[in-house]
Amino acid sequence: MLRGSLADLAIVDLVQIPLGNRKTGELLIATEEQDARLYYVDGSLVHLVSGDVEGTAVLDLIIGWNDGEFEFRPDVLTEDSSFSGDLTPKLVAAVEQLNDTEKAQRTAGKNADKIRRLLYDFLADNDYAIHACLMYSNGTMDVCGAERVETPPWLEKIRATVLDVVESYPRRRLNRMFFEDEDGTLVVTCYPENRAALLVAAKQGATLGAVSIGVDRLARKIGHVKST
Repeated sequence: MLRGSLADLAIVDLVQIPLGNRKTGELLIATEEQDARLYYVDGSLVHLVSGDVEGTAVLDLIIGWNDGEFEFRPDVLTEDSSFSGDLTPKLVAAVEQLNDTEKAQRTAGKNADKIRRLLYDFLADNDYAIHACLMYSNGTMDVCGAERVETPPWLEKIRATVLDVVESYPRRRLNRMFFEDEDGTLVVTCYPENRAALLVAAKQGATLGAVSIGVDRLARKIGHVKST
C-alpha cells in the first residue's frame, strides 16, 4: 500500500504514481484543514473531489499542498466521473497557476512594505500629520502608519463613514475629498482601480495648503507603487 507524507513526495509526483503503475483505487490526500480524493481506473484518473470542488479545479487546489499525509487504497471505486484525457497538461497548468499566484503574493507583500515605509516617512517628516492609512472598500486596513503614532480612537467610525461616501458617490470617478472639523483636517485620496483610499488626518491649525501638497506627494508615491 502506498502511504506517506507530503513532506517527502510532492503532489505533482504523487498523483502520477497510479498512472505509471496502472493502478485502480482511491488516492486520499489529507492535511489538517482539508482533504482530497482522487480515483483511478487501470492507471487513468477518472474523478477528483475535495469538499464541494470536483474535477480539474481540485488539481489547482491541492498542487500547493506540502504538509499532510497520503494513502492509496487499492480497488476503491467511485461511480462519479469528473476527469478524462491526459493528466500531464492539466498538472503543468496547475503548477503555472501556482507559480503565478505565489509571484503575485510576493509582489503584493513587497508593495505593502514599500507603502508602509512611505506612510512611516510621511508621518515622521510632517509634524501636522496625526495619522495616515490605506483603506480598502471591504472595510479592511491592510497598511497603517508609523508604530510611534497611536491609533486615533475615532479612526474606525471615520473609516467606515469615508468608505461609505466613496462607495456611494453618485458622480464619476472621485479623486479627493477634504473634511474640516474642530479637531483638524481629513484628506481622502481615492484609487478606484484598486478599490482603495488613502486617509490622512492633520491636526488643528495645520494650513490647508501644506496638507494638500504633502498628501498629494504621498498619494502619487503610493499610486506608483500600486501600479507596479
